[in-house]
Amino acid sequence: GPPASYVKGTGVVGLKAKEDWLCGTGVWGTCVRPRWDALRDSAFTQCTSAADQAKLAEVFGLYRDRRSAEETCACMQQAVPALSQLLQQCDLSTWQWFENYGQRRLRDNRCAPVQLGEAAAAPTAVDASALVSLAGVIGGSVVMVGFLAVAHRCRVGAELAGGFVPLLDDASSS
Repeated sequence: GPPASYVKGTGVVGLKAKEDWLCGTGVWGTCVRPRWDALRDSAFTQCTSAADQAKLAEVFGLYRDRRSAEETCACMQQAVPALSQLLQQCDLSTWQWFENYGQRRLRDNRCAPVQLGEAAAAPTAVDASALVSLAGVIGGSVVMVGFLAVAHRCRVGAELAGGFVPLLDDASSS
């Protein structure tokens, strides 16, 4: 059987749902199952392969690993959100758990659409000219800071030695 961590943790939510589905009891058996069967037979236009149709024979097929390339991502991407809406229509109190789990399974099966934030965070190839430009900007900034520090030190040294005469004195500035 399944490990103890699965049947005593949040996995028990899924196990109880599957039991209700198979027994025709609870929300899963009396509301979700008949509505899922109707959706499966009419609404999933992306689920055309025999493998896709077998996966959808029971709703819990969405939560298992893809077993072949014939189980398409397009089908899963259409069916997972539809199931979430169906669970909400049936007033299932744990619908959010199943929605989150469905999204996780899409990612695990490499079928999740890439979100803008994820695309920006993903490592990408870096253009060498961009690196050279960045190095030039940083290097130029360091040189400028060094130059300004030396110039300031020279000015302070000249003032202390009495060799610095301001272009405008305090009397002429008013």
